[in-house]
Amino acid sequence: MLRAEDVKAYYETRRGPVRALDGVSIALHENEIVGIAGESGCGKSTLVKVLYDNVASPLRLVSGRAVLTRAADDTSVLAASGSIQDRWWRDISFVPQASMSVLNPVVRIGPHFRDSADAAFRQMGRGAFWARVREVLSGLRLGDDVLSAFPHQLSGGMRQRVVIALATFLDPRFILADEPTTALDVVTQKEILTLLVDVQRRMKNSLVIVSHDMAVHYQVTGRLAIMYAGKLVECGPTSGIFREPRHPYTRLLIGALPRIGQRGKLSGISGVPPSLLSPPAGCRFAGRCPNVMDRCRSEEPAVRSVGNRHVVACHLHEPVAEDDS
Repeated sequence: MLRAEDVKAYYETRRGPVRALDGVSIALHENEIVGIAGESGCGKSTLVKVLYDNVASPLRLVSGRAVLTRAADDTSVLAASGSIQDRWWRDISFVPQASMSVLNPVVRIGPHFRDSADAAFRQMGRGAFWARVREVLSGLRLGDDVLSAFPHQLSGGMRQRVVIALATFLDPRFILADEPTTALDVVTQKEILTLLVDVQRRMKNSLVIVSHDMAVHYQVTGRLAIMYAGKLVECGPTSGIFREPRHPYTRLLIGALPRIGQRGKLSGISGVPPSLLSPPAGCRFAGRCPNVMDRCRSEEPAVRSVGNRHVVACHLHEPVAEDDS
């Protein structure tokens, strides 16, 4: 299991700390595809950084922790201690966005594999190592010739597949993909998502997909977490969330999706998210919520269960006290 426990992670700036994550908890189990959705700046990528133990200045882990538990020996390692970093590639790996900026432009593709997994190279031996690399590339529809190519000689889709190959060739238990289809055309986006799902099914590991595109989550994920202004506001089975969204923000996100045969203008979400330098008291969505109540502006809603593996943070779903009279 990989989980975040009441994580608070802030970016330090001259104007003060930006509360990118402010008390977020989520558990990721093996053999599932989980989506993390929300508007830009809601904390999606920051959550992935904490889970991956990639916390570096100006980001600071203020409180809480990320924990990676190995099922084999039930041992746990924590983020911010360097222990999760010791498990990179074998237990947990990362597919970043913007593949061109990830790959070294003056180094051919082959050495990227050798440099990123030096321990595996020494343990497996040259022959077995490169045989495994070629096997993974073939599964991602890439030929051996890419190993001798420079990144700029490959298309955007090919570069992204190389990054996926780098992240998966040691069969990690968790793959964190941060906006894996950014800056790709729609045909290539579908191809990359299909390949990621194929890899997950073949390895039976867990895949976390970060995207602001709700359509991507509907097509690919089995469980969906919705974030807003540094908070987790809803999490549950993707099918249940799309069928019956419980948080007003989730309803508005789904309502903004275009539909086949739809006429007229799409509905949007009025207003802008609050500043994370000085977030408001109460529910952070209160200023844009169509169902806002007085208590929403002063009381922060607790995360509570509203069904099978489905939780939401909204006063609309808090139990009503019975009248003793």
